Amino acid sequence: MLVEQDLRELRKKQIIIQNITYVFGIASVGIVLIFVKSLKAFSFMAGVICLISFIIGMITRKRGELIEIIVPSMRPLFDYEREKLGIEYWKIKKRQLFIQALLPVMMVFQGILISDNNSAVYERPDLRVLLPFALIVLVVMNISSYCHIKKIDKSNPELNGYANRILLYGIIGGIVLGGLITFKIVASVAF
Repeated sequence: MLVEQDLRELRKKQIIIQNITYVFGIASVGIVLIFVKSLKAFSFMAGVICLISFIIGMITRKRGELIEIIVPSMRPLFDYEREKLGIEYWKIKKRQLFIQALLPVMMVFQGILISDNNSAVYERPDLRVLLPFALIVLVVMNISSYCHIKKIDKSNPELNGYANRILLYGIIGGIVLGGLITFKIVASVAF
């Protein structure tokens, strides 16, 4: 079991790594969006990235989290979480792998459906839209991490149903996010 001081230090390190990874990912996606020539090419590229993520998830599923493999000093934190969550940890991992398997299929299917000759479908990204959206996602990600950390660290050993609650929150968040994106698209077309 981790001492509270060690746990706090590892949690700070976890949040820093998570935020750096997110900023690096968003910057990479932004660069790709600037240089890609069509929505079809972007869909295929996103499908390949999602497939790589799934393959990494499959490789690391028994060995631990990717962060603990890359940064071995984080291993005690993830061992602690696996111990606290018990069976719920493995339910969460299975669902993550399912989503990681579904995303490449969806992106490639989208790439197949988009016609090559329709240049009006793809425009250069508007940073006035992307930057606030990226900041909102960063804030939501940090709030979600904070709630997860509090739930794990302050809970008793039993966290029955935790994986189902996370799934429900994810679905609700996806619906809200999808609604906001749809509203933005409709507003930009209407005005």
